[in-house]
Amino acid sequence: MYVVSELCLIFRCTVNVLPRELEYMYGRELSATGITVDLNHQKAKYLERKGIDKFRLWFRNGLVYTWNWWETSNSKPQRVLADSKRTYNPEAIVKSEGRTPNVNYGPFIMTMGRNFYMALHSPGEANKFNGFYHSSYLAGEPVMGAGSMLIVNGKIHRIRSDSGHYKPIDTNVVSVLQALRMLGYPLNDIFVDDYLGKTSVKAEYFISQNADWNKLETLRDQNKQQSRDNFKDKEYFRNPTKLSGVGGEVKDNPYGDN
Repeated sequence: MYVVSELCLIFRCTVNVLPRELEYMYGRELSATGITVDLNHQKAKYLERKGIDKFRLWFRNGLVYTWNWWETSNSKPQRVLADSKRTYNPEAIVKSEGRTPNVNYGPFIMTMGRNFYMALHSPGEANKFNGFYHSSYLAGEPVMGAGSMLIVNGKIHRIRSDSGHYKPIDTNVVSVLQALRMLGYPLNDIFVDDYLGKTSVKAEYFISQNADWNKLETLRDQNKQQSRDNFKDKEYFRNPTKLSGVGGEVKDNPYGDN
């Protein structure tokens, strides 16, 4: 309770609204683009919470692991070294002028609880709810980070903040890097690309240039205003509970936390 009390003092709020304040500070809501795709055009398939377990990334002894969800046999799922090329789909990549292709990068999100997920994305059709996007994992809820990673044989080489659905900012990338460090993953060999992939810097340098409290506060205020502007009509456009996703196919959930 001491930590909660201190956070309430820092954010000048009550305990009831503290989670929302933390989302404004460290999280990212759907962007205007994400709202258009998901709510207006109804292209996104939303997973049930139990349906995302098989896409989770695990960190052990300085390596990244994933479940072998692509296997079609009925054998028990196994954790294997992650390779982002398994989730690379050029058809699902945002097309932007001047953008450098991120070949073999895999799309990922990081939740507010600092869990990482990576799956194969695919574009959807209007009114079909059949596309897989960054918003699909958490049914359009806020994330702490989103973009793509280049992972080869369990080692992260590059990270790019190229999610059109969430449009993460620098502080979201900092949160991703800090979470990796907390999970025991070394940052020494990771490069951070900009959105277009034109420039890149070492992860530690990126943190040193962007992990600033005053910058966090300024960006929080901007994030709060953007969220209010973007989500004025959220409930009018869609009630996610009426959707059914891949999660419904996982009955006994063999991908549990074990």
